[in-house]
Amino acid sequence: MIKFLFMINPYPYLAYRNDPHPKTLAFCLFQPNSDRYDPGSKITYTNIFDALVNAVKSVLKGLGFPNAEIVVAEIGWPYYSDSDEVGATVENARAFIWNLMSHLRSMKGTLLMLEKSMDMYIFTLYDKDLSPGRCRSDPLASSDRISP
Repeated sequence: MIKFLFMINPYPYLAYRNDPHPKTLAFCLFQPNSDRYDPGSKITYTNIFDALVNAVKSVLKGLGFPNAEIVVAEIGWPYYSDSDEVGATVENARAFIWNLMSHLRSMKGTLLMLEKSMDMYIFTLYDKDLSPGRCRSDPLASSDRISP
């Protein structure tokens, strides 16, 4: 059997930006929330990341690639943006990355890929202070934001 990788760039921030409500923010940041039920798959999701990955997994299976391995090529949350952007804060960016890492360390996997680890590349862990507006993201390693 030939195995192949399918790379995705899920951005939960975009879902929040399009539906800026506290319940959506909690769902996107892996925080306690009222969960979301998907009537198509009959799965209840506790976070948007699992929902996005499972959606891709379902499509790949439907196209005849049930064994495709999904790799997250880029993921992140902006901490600074133009004034018309909601939720792009240092606190939300930090919460997203830390909670994502905790979710991955749990090795639960998604409901369609139980107990499966996943390769993932976090977009810009270091502050790109020369980038304009909406390009600035993920301040985990910014020299002026790290606590000893």
